[in-house]
Amino acid sequence: MLYIDARFVGQISYKLRNFKKKSDYYWNFSCPICGDSKKNPLKARGFIFKNQQRLVYKCHNCGFSSNIGNLIKHLDPLLYNEYVLERYKENTSKHNDHVKFEDTAIEVNPEPILYDSILDKLQRIDSLDLEHPAKQYIIKRKIPADKWDLLYFAPKFKTWSNSIKYQFTNVENDTPRLVIPFFNNHGKVFMYQGRAFGSEQPKYITIRLDEKEEKVFGMDRLDYSKRVYVVEGPIDSIFLPNSVAIGGAGFDIPFTQGIKTNATLVMDNEPRSKEICKYIEKLINEDYSVCLWPDTTHEKDINEMVMAGKSIHQIIETINTNTFSGMEAKLKFTEWKKC
Repeated sequence: MLYIDARFVGQISYKLRNFKKKSDYYWNFSCPICGDSKKNPLKARGFIFKNQQRLVYKCHNCGFSSNIGNLIKHLDPLLYNEYVLERYKENTSKHNDHVKFEDTAIEVNPEPILYDSILDKLQRIDSLDLEHPAKQYIIKRKIPADKWDLLYFAPKFKTWSNSIKYQFTNVENDTPRLVIPFFNNHGKVFMYQGRAFGSEQPKYITIRLDEKEEKVFGMDRLDYSKRVYVVEGPIDSIFLPNSVAIGGAGFDIPFTQGIKTNATLVMDNEPRSKEICKYIEKLINEDYSVCLWPDTTHEKDINEMVMAGKSIHQIIETINTNTFSGMEAKLKFTEWKKC
């Protein structure tokens, strides 16, 4: 039945504001029941997701939940008739003439990905005016527009952060920061980082809400059937496809150990750092595949490469052609290090 549900989601998508497909059997858009938000037309708290072998709908603003049939019926009664017929044909084709098509609302409570109510008091970067300093900062960093919804703006970071988890006894001279939330696979924020816009120190402030979760940014969006690029910083990971960042932790953690055969570790380009060289050598000895940036790459990290005018395709190609493991990595490493 899933393929039928998914096909009809596509047919009603043009009626849904801010419609976006997040992954297989997972969509996000502004709720057509409550309108989501009169103040912010970019708010999107309606989600369609898989529940067993059906697609269901849930709004995390008004709380409305139903099977996909009810949503189609609300949006397009004529299309709903086609949907019921398709479902009926599917049931009878399996020689089950007595299967009853239930159109009653159902209550489901799975958490959506990339949404958590703790972020409600913040402004999402894609919702800010073009002239807003935070959006101008993002544009200057050349962060792609389709990733702006991953980042948030806090006008007073410490004050906001204390409302989530009390950490700061002194909030005088509270400065704005870019907030980077870390989501787990259940759509909950387990950690967030506040990045300074200027020269404030520290540059990053990290707040952990769940000590049991590994400090990995982006694991909620991974396709484990494809190559995974593991980088140091969350912003760098936003540029690469199927990428995660290790938020202030070493690369050799249970998460990366579990995907070792399908992962490329991409550290910053610092061949003259004794500490970095020593750590890369350790990772090679642990049988990881590592990227050893060529001498023609002068930038320190991926964001700097993008700002220097390199395309994502060029960067990916450079990573792929300079990724080594095993004995080859050991030989290349001796040539690469400058420390």
